Amino acid sequence: MPPVSAEALPLMRRLALLLRADDQRVYRIARAIGKRLPLPRGWKIWAHELLLRSRYPEEERKPRLAEVAAEKLPQLGLGALRRPVMQPTRCGLRPGLVSVVLPVYNQADLLVEAIQSVLAQTYEELELILINDGSTDAVEPVLERFSLDPRVRCFTQPNRGLPGALSNGFRQARGEYWTWTSADNIMGPGMLAALVAKLDAEPDLGLVYADYAVMDDRGQPLQDETWRWRNRPNPLSAEVRLPHSPADLNLVQDNFIGPCFLYCGWIGQVLGDYDPQVGIEDYDYWMRVNAFFQVRHLGTDELHYRYRVHGDSLSARADELRILQKVMGLMDYERQRAADFQAPLTAAGDQAGRQWLQLEGLLQVRWTALDELQCPGLPDKAELALVSSATAVQHLQALAEGTDKPVAVLFDREDTRCQALRPLLRQRRCLALVADGRTASRIRRIAGCCLLDSEAEQSLVAVVAFARNYRSFSAIHPEAAQAPEQPRPLVRVAGQHLLLQVDSFQQGGLENVVLDLAQSIQGLGYQVTIANLGPAGEAAKRARAAGIKVKTFPASAQPERYVAWLQDEGVALVNAHYSLFAAAQCKAAGIPFIQTIHNAYVWLDPDALAAYREADAHTAAYACVSETAARYADEALGLDAAKMQVLPNGIDLERLQQGDFQRNRKAQRAAWGVSEDTLVFLNVASIMAPKAQLPLVKAFAQVLEAQPKARLVLLGEPMEKSYARDVRKAVRQLGIGKQVLIKGYTPNPAPCYQGADLFVLPSYWEGWSLSLAEALATGLPAVITEVGAAYEFADYPNVEILAPPYGDITALNYQNLHAEIYQEDPAFIASLAQAMTRAASKPAPRQ
Repeated sequence: MPPVSAEALPLMRRLALLLRADDQRVYRIARAIGKRLPLPRGWKIWAHELLLRSRYPEEERKPRLAEVAAEKLPQLGLGALRRPVMQPTRCGLRPGLVSVVLPVYNQADLLVEAIQSVLAQTYEELELILINDGSTDAVEPVLERFSLDPRVRCFTQPNRGLPGALSNGFRQARGEYWTWTSADNIMGPGMLAALVAKLDAEPDLGLVYADYAVMDDRGQPLQDETWRWRNRPNPLSAEVRLPHSPADLNLVQDNFIGPCFLYCGWIGQVLGDYDPQVGIEDYDYWMRVNAFFQVRHLGTDELHYRYRVHGDSLSARADELRILQKVMGLMDYERQRAADFQAPLTAAGDQAGRQWLQLEGLLQVRWTALDELQCPGLPDKAELALVSSATAVQHLQALAEGTDKPVAVLFDREDTRCQALRPLLRQRRCLALVADGRTASRIRRIAGCCLLDSEAEQSLVAVVAFARNYRSFSAIHPEAAQAPEQPRPLVRVAGQHLLLQVDSFQQGGLENVVLDLAQSIQGLGYQVTIANLGPAGEAAKRARAAGIKVKTFPASAQPERYVAWLQDEGVALVNAHYSLFAAAQCKAAGIPFIQTIHNAYVWLDPDALAAYREADAHTAAYACVSETAARYADEALGLDAAKMQVLPNGIDLERLQQGDFQRNRKAQRAAWGVSEDTLVFLNVASIMAPKAQLPLVKAFAQVLEAQPKARLVLLGEPMEKSYARDVRKAVRQLGIGKQVLIKGYTPNPAPCYQGADLFVLPSYWEGWSLSLAEALATGLPAVITEVGAAYEFADYPNVEILAPPYGDITALNYQNLHAEIYQEDPAFIASLAQAMTRAASKPAPRQ
């Protein structure tokens, strides 16, 4: 050991007296060793380690759960039932894809180089998620510049600090592997390739980290000898050499993982958010990873990252942000948390859960059989519920509302109970264990909960980690149980040419959706064209009047010529609405073909169904207007569930709210010839059998017995002439011709919503009803069937939802459709009448 100068000896004696002190003086002296004392480097390192070892004795270290699992899981003897690693598709993640989150706050001058370093990676399967955390400088123009790259997704949010930006960023992540970087730092071109190779080569590994270089604000090697001096063998070199073992990470006050790292995305789902305390968010996160999963150094001397130290970096602002005090508090908390993490976990569940777990006596899981869930939920001692999807559906209310404890749900292969479990799956304390990618895709459509591969050995530890982590994190951050506000996608990219494709463009709900979409997209700065491959009508006139280009093609149009026209026009994307034309040719030409699924397509005959399935291979994505529409396309049509995303329709609120409400209401009721005290039911839908106006008229006749002065207004185009005649015939036969007002189609139904008192829509199926959304937006109470997006309005106090006359929507098809919608169902008519009468007895004030 190097000799100590006479000047340093008194200070060393004082240091020895304080070795057992349990206050901040120890840490201040430790920092002084690194910065001010005139000691040789060897003595500095020795003194630093002596202080830390005094604070954190070696005997305090206990085996981590990851180490216990690595030793004991092979004893399970599960054979083919368990695989060593998670399948990413079963976790709702894309195999091989690396998700890189880059949060930025007011560093526009450095951001370009940071982004370029990510996009220049030799590993090409990556997505870059940029989060503008409320910047006030010129960050957004930089984001817009890079958003043209298909690998880049940009979001913006009010300032939430680095931890909030990271947490929101990773909620958007789709990759098998996750990492993050900063706007002032630079990735080396081979970083991701090297780290992915390590994770792929060692399947038990959860996180890998590597050495890095450090630079100053000019991008030159850092000359500050005091910055992480214990990890810099040569103080004049930029090299930072890290410990190869993470054994002391949770015991010794030293966040040494550094900025060059990569971890499995499923682990990110298990652990959830970063700690909201700025300055320790990463240290806390690495501790949680290290407590449950395997963490290792890359094992090479390569430097794959350049970390910048400047006046605005977190390390430079340590005193301002009180990082030292936060770290000390974290270490105290970690000792308590570590004991909790190692304690036996008490779980309760059904037989399926018990059979899956098979851990009793191995990973210290105490099991309680749960024959019947009782409100308010789980037994008091249980920390986790582990049940099959069938049990979860049976006891949904108790699990979703009667407890605040974590719930793990075991799903069968090709499980179709996902939608029924929506209220539970959308809670952050829920974990889904799935055995196939299709079920994972179904769950991911409706919820952002943690998804795990139920057949992987790692899932056994992951379930314990999820329950332990949720309890500890939510105890100190209770707001974590609530879903935070999501960042807003940044989509303003002027000039790109987008094409909306339809097979006809006359008039109706579809045409309204397409026209509204075209106007919205054009308002964002895109060039928009509506390509019409069939007859044109009123909708085409309205589009042209609104400044939207409409191009009509003849019925004899050839796909190859059509795609050549798309290329000549510079079309970047085709969004098809009820149209499959040229899907294969678009894909071959490199033009993404995206279908919008507007409804449950129950009417498709075998030829049409075959066409949709053939086009599935050429379709880049599906935008489904509701989960019901997506579910039918998935389960009944057999389309690729992994390509589906639910994007609800929108409505024009400004159009609905034009003019004075009371004046509009009075004028509309006068036009209908009804007084102010007359109860008016309104139905806005094309006159056709799927919209169920015939049972509505018959139900209204029963309503009149309790409400003799009521009126029913039918507003819609007779799309099915024979059905419209049957409706009029029923009105005559029931003797209610004066009480039922059949008004036909109107391009602007807004005044009608204002003039009515109650909206009724008893459709047999819907996608996402525009008229329902418009009615609710104007304050109308509603009676609807449980179809389309009805689930979105289940909690509305003024909405009555009744079951349609058939069973599950996926049971409907072209074979039984006619019988289901044309046969009279007295029970359904009576149920509809009762719901209308109940709704009418609870008038809601409107203004």
